[in-house]
Amino acid sequence: MYKIYVDNKLLYVPSSEIHTVISPELQLEVNSAGSLQLTIPPTNPLADKIKRMKSVIKVEQDSNEIWAGRVTEDNVDFFNQHKIYCEGELAYLNDSIQPPHEFHDMSVVAFMEYLIEEHNKQVQPFQQFKLGMVTVNATNSDNTLYRYTNFESTLKAIKDKLVDRLGGYLRIRKKDGVRYIDYLAEATQTCNQSIEFGKNLLDFSKDFNASDIATAIIPLGAQLDSSPIAALTAYTTIESVNNGVPWIQSESAVKELGWIVQTVNWNDVHEPAILKKKATKYLEEAQFEKLTLEVKAVDLHNLDTTIESVKLLDNINVISKPHGLHKNFMVTKRTIPLQNPENESFTLGSELKVTLTDSQKQTNDKLISMIENTHSSERLLEDARKNATEIINGATHGNIITEKDQILIMDTDNPKTAKNVWRWNLGGFGYSKNGVEGPFETAITMDGRIVADFIKAGILEGVQLISRNPLSKGYIETYGGVLMTHDENGSEGLNFFDREITFKSWSVPGLAIGKVSTIDSEDASKQALGIGCYNALSLGKIVGPAANQYVQNWMRISNDNKLEIATYPADSNKEGHYALKASEQEGTLIRNGTANMMGRPVVSFASADGDGEHNISFTWTGNRLEAYVDGQYVRTL
Repeated sequence: MYKIYVDNKLLYVPSSEIHTVISPELQLEVNSAGSLQLTIPPTNPLADKIKRMKSVIKVEQDSNEIWAGRVTEDNVDFFNQHKIYCEGELAYLNDSIQPPHEFHDMSVVAFMEYLIEEHNKQVQPFQQFKLGMVTVNATNSDNTLYRYTNFESTLKAIKDKLVDRLGGYLRIRKKDGVRYIDYLAEATQTCNQSIEFGKNLLDFSKDFNASDIATAIIPLGAQLDSSPIAALTAYTTIESVNNGVPWIQSESAVKELGWIVQTVNWNDVHEPAILKKKATKYLEEAQFEKLTLEVKAVDLHNLDTTIESVKLLDNINVISKPHGLHKNFMVTKRTIPLQNPENESFTLGSELKVTLTDSQKQTNDKLISMIENTHSSERLLEDARKNATEIINGATHGNIITEKDQILIMDTDNPKTAKNVWRWNLGGFGYSKNGVEGPFETAITMDGRIVADFIKAGILEGVQLISRNPLSKGYIETYGGVLMTHDENGSEGLNFFDREITFKSWSVPGLAIGKVSTIDSEDASKQALGIGCYNALSLGKIVGPAANQYVQNWMRISNDNKLEIATYPADSNKEGHYALKASEQEGTLIRNGTANMMGRPVVSFASADGDGEHNISFTWTGNRLEAYVDGQYVRTL
């Protein structure tokens, strides 16, 4: 039974002739404030007591509040009847704006908390929220955001900068008189009643298109090493576990819709029995993943209050044998004629559509965040603690079943219908959002392994850590005090240990070619940095486009211990002009095209203009210095 209250005073109850209204209709929809429309006759004692934008309207079902909001329109007609339109509490977030601000390195929880705190500073207590559960994560590996705000309303900021980009669902929740706003990645509760064709399912929407449905599928698994037809690829099939037949079918769907067959591939499945199990589930559930149903159905709670009522964001099982449908759908919209609840309609399921612009924006956000963000580990860890507390405290529903060999904590009281499950047995414990059989996205197993999308800790200590880079396909490995970089083939590139960086060869895996290290000394003024190479060492300026780069000017120590300094023309990668070539015993000084040998015990110094004229040179022979002009001896100094 539904009741309506205005400022905690009774406005409507079905059994009263005084507290009555005309055609009340409540609309509830995910990520929307929802609305209530009704007409109040002049005989209702509260007809003239409603204050626009101030009065609080509440709708209760069996003494449980299912919606609350405020009056935005109150129009009085010729018969003195008040036509009322109300919007839900989520619309309070339209009453504040977010000032211009730039956010770096901020988790979803922290960003959401900032927006709500800023909203609460600007509004009155009855418009305020407290942040509750947040289970949505950012799309990058650091789980951080890069965002701006610029005078938009708080609700618009939340939708544009979080929901539209990351997905998820906003939920208003009341507990102990406090209004919480949750931001959920998925539905957290499964309704224990079902919507079933021929029982309480009255009609599918006309948009339900049977041509999108297969009544039979041929499952194909992993490729086989050989094929009976050389030109074709053979795959794992289910004949060996399916009475020699390569397909499975829905008998009721075939009878109603005819034979509609499709092939479905699972490239990583090698076992026929596993392939058949996946195919059966696909035929009943997975092919309907993107299907949105608009249905007319009877909420059985209105006939029997011992049956759990259907709520927004519930997962509910839909069974329609004529369509081969047996799957859980999320309740994303409810339209309830409060005086005729048997005519309620539901929208089940939702399909997320992302435009090309949205996709590019997400990619840019991810790259900018990876490049520019620096981490505040203390803040991220505190956010994680607060969020974990809210998630655990906010889980007000659940069922515990203790079996002989395991414990199940589920969103329903039946393991066959449960979707969100914690399962604990001798093998370990894990969480699944796909039922008791998994897969388990979060788990700790008896062999010491931890499976998780994100691990946040103040200190993460261990022997070895491997971090993979999705952009370059390489990875970084730490082992003890050593950090190593690897390319996508596993070859080591750099090795960081203590105060040394060792460089490895491109072409010969594992071959060390040089290192950079500190040169230690007890005298602090003699501390130095050393650069060494096991073969030739080259230093130079790299110029040119990425596809055709070369070294313009360089200095090289060759394998035979010769020092060479050369210059290249800026527009050429041809042979350059040497400025110095020197070995341990002798060398050549080259200036303006004139070469002068230097050696022991004779050392020559020369000044030349490059044309062979007006050249002055000096020769040191160990005990005297001789001067020459244009090659002619002048005197001894």
